[in-house]
Amino acid sequence: MTKQQDFLSHVEPLRQALYGRALRMTKSHVEAEDLVQDTMARAFRFWDSFVPGSNLKAWMFTILNNTAINGYHRAKRIRTTLAEAAHAPVEIPPSPEDVIQSIRARSTIHDALAELTEEHRQAVVMADLEGLSYKEIAAKIDRPIGTVMSRIHRARKQLRAALYARAEELDVEVRELG
Repeated sequence: MTKQQDFLSHVEPLRQALYGRALRMTKSHVEAEDLVQDTMARAFRFWDSFVPGSNLKAWMFTILNNTAINGYHRAKRIRTTLAEAAHAPVEIPPSPEDVIQSIRARSTIHDALAELTEEHRQAVVMADLEGLSYKEIAAKIDRPIGTVMSRIHRARKQLRAALYARAEELDVEVRELG
């Protein structure tokens, strides 16, 4: 039996229940169908991590809830970006000095990332550049979620220290970000 056949034989009977929950969450048939489809795709992607004998229905509903939450946040970011764009003034192309400064900033960030251990760099890149959740990162690198959270925290702390030090070298005023 292929992975797809195995997945469908176990999960397909839950589709109607997933749809019912999705419909209650979204109040839209189209959005509910999309949410269930996204949930099924994500569940299939992580099917290898499902522990046979554990509660499949709970696992699927957790994926549905997380997918809905992620979709809500993604839509909120898009709405915010669109609203800001609608009210944004016409942008003036950057000056050559701004371009050089941007290149230097990217280089500084790249150098700071290079100073991190491979594990820390990998975790922070997946979280902050690729936008993966802690749970997705944990599954991808096969480590507990606490380890992922710890690595990201330490990596961000090291990056902050390195970038502040570089800013002080350049005698740039640094605003504390919390």
